[in-house]
Amino acid sequence: MRHLIREVDFAFYISSIWRAASPCSRFFFLDRALPRDLTQEISIVYPAQRGPRLAKAKTKHQTPDAAWTFLTNHSHVLLCLVQDPEARMRDVAEKVGITERAVQRIVSELEAAGYVSRTRDGRRNTYEVHGALPLRHAVEGHQTLNALIKLILD
Repeated sequence: MRHLIREVDFAFYISSIWRAASPCSRFFFLDRALPRDLTQEISIVYPAQRGPRLAKAKTKHQTPDAAWTFLTNHSHVLLCLVQDPEARMRDVAEKVGITERAVQRIVSELEAAGYVSRTRDGRRNTYEVHGALPLRHAVEGHQTLNALIKLILD
């Protein structure tokens, strides 16, 4: 007769093998790591399989059926900075519905293109939008950024 393994020792044994196993080999964990008679008595729940990345939950500013918008995230961030030049990246990210890192990237791109300048005030940033510059695409290149801001915010 086989000696009995205490539950604590058994759990430690399982967890150490589980951590050492690669993600692919974890699927075959029960068949190969445990004696056959124990596999019928225990059940191990595999961690949830990762599926495709789901979109972030909609913020209160987005309607549930808003799958696309006429303006890009760049314009949304820019309009937020026009409304509040001292806004935190976290607040802009929440309002636009994107990640804080995405807002940082967009602000850097707008700054590199000359549409925004950043001034450091202690621990905060103040943003100045340069509205006299023309819009970037050939279709709307005859208009300035001020015209877009006036159209949307007024």
